[in-house]
Amino acid sequence: LNSTGLAAINKSGYTVLVLRFAWDVVATFGGAWDGPWANSHVAINMSEIAGTDKDPYLEIDYTAGEPSYPFTIDAYQSGANIIVEWL
Repeated sequence: LNSTGLAAINKSGYTVLVLRFAWDVVATFGGAWDGPWANSHVAINMSEIAGTDKDPYLEIDYTAGEPSYPFTIDAYQSGANIIVEWL
């Protein structure tokens, strides 16, 4: 993604990416599938296609902050079991 696409990522919900034809973006479709639009097509490969060379790939770069633990842990033995509780 370019900087515009990266800025559009919703970090707390869904991000929607859209694929559009050029004639849709510039509003030049004349209503007939001929002329420059006669061979308009899109090829999309999903993960189910044979092989792995076209599998989708998601890479996420992040920087981990200091961990915070807003709870306490209590552990005790009950018979032969060790009980761990998050309080």
